[in-house]
Amino acid sequence: MKVYLVKKAKNDARFVPSEKGKKLSARMDGKNILVELGERKDFCDDDLRKASAVAYRFAKTQNIYELNFIPPGVLKPEREVELISEALYLADYNFSMKSEKEKEREFIAYIDADVQYAQVLKRAQVLCEAQNYARSLANLPPIIATPEFFANEARKLAKELGLGVKIYDKKQIEKMGMNGILAVSRGSSNPPVLVELSYSPKNAKKHFALVGKGLTFDSGGLDIKNAEQMEDMKLDKTGACVVFGVMMAAAKLKLPTRISAFLPFVENMPGGSATKPGDIIKMYNGKTVEILNTDAEGRLVLADALSFASERKPDFIIDAATLTGAIAIALGPHAIGMFSTSDELTCRFMEAGEKTHERVWLMPLFREYGEMMKSDFADLKNISGKKEAGACTAAAFLKEFVSAPWVHLDIAGVFNIKENHPYFSKGSPGIGVRLISEAISKF
Repeated sequence: MKVYLVKKAKNDARFVPSEKGKKLSARMDGKNILVELGERKDFCDDDLRKASAVAYRFAKTQNIYELNFIPPGVLKPEREVELISEALYLADYNFSMKSEKEKEREFIAYIDADVQYAQVLKRAQVLCEAQNYARSLANLPPIIATPEFFANEARKLAKELGLGVKIYDKKQIEKMGMNGILAVSRGSSNPPVLVELSYSPKNAKKHFALVGKGLTFDSGGLDIKNAEQMEDMKLDKTGACVVFGVMMAAAKLKLPTRISAFLPFVENMPGGSATKPGDIIKMYNGKTVEILNTDAEGRLVLADALSFASERKPDFIIDAATLTGAIAIALGPHAIGMFSTSDELTCRFMEAGEKTHERVWLMPLFREYGEMMKSDFADLKNISGKKEAGACTAAAFLKEFVSAPWVHLDIAGVFNIKENHPYFSKGSPGIGVRLISEAISKF
């Protein structure tokens, strides 16, 4: 995919107001492709992203591989350049491991806009390439994407972008007393790793710590999932993959922000040495946790990583995790559940969510949710034992391991595309990369 700011091709993609019921449909009109934008009163920015992706996909069905995109003029020119280019870069991605891949001509897009918006185009390209990188990592099957694989990927990324990197192996994790990570990994033949990546520009204004859940596969452990639930569990590493993408974007955009990333990569399997319901472990920060369900494992690995991140005394901590099915029930596939202890972070993420259409919805962290996570036999338990407020109690558990202003992003409702979408193919959409990058760039 190549995108230029010029009008050059023989065919145009034009966006027109539509009659009721014809939104985002495409048709040929001579040499032009017309895409219905919907009624003006219902228009939102993401409609232009979707319409641009519709035009791109429709053009290929017509064997058109060079196309002018004519901005509709309903938003500021730079915003329309941003939306159209994001749609094209995201829609051009497709994950496949088929033995025979179809050879396809390269698509060349021309956006009819002034070259003064070249930096807008370049930024969109960097962000979307970082998001597509996260998608590629998340989509990899667990036979390839083991904890060791991600340790090597971190080294590779660090070398390419000039990042700092440290890899903590199982022996080091044991020595540090990160028993949350160790408890989840006990049933697996693949040992855990903790990846630390650092981006440290000289002009850094703030220090962010990013934590991502990296379950390379989650069977549920001894509280094993059923077959249908297990199908998508290669994507339980999405939070960590999103952080990989953010680190790439930050380095390439030269953001004036120091970022430290802490990524625990673990496989949760029901082996003979697996953690059992009723086990009590001592976490990295000294608190004890009674494990009542081995399928509530993400919070255990995140807790150790969050405690470790807190020791670096960052200005802010952000974590991303496919943490609870409860958030998907609450919000569906349309929003990320956000829990926050910082009004400043909350505002930045709300604004970034609207701009990127990776929308967030603020969820409560009431004291009562923390009370629900207290154990009779330890400081905490890893599930409340009640079939209510699952996303909130999980967030309340994590809060016990954080000592800086913090945002927790529960991405379990948005981590997998199963139905047709204009600019996302099936599999991981990498949602969170543009959101987090945009939010931290405003500090």
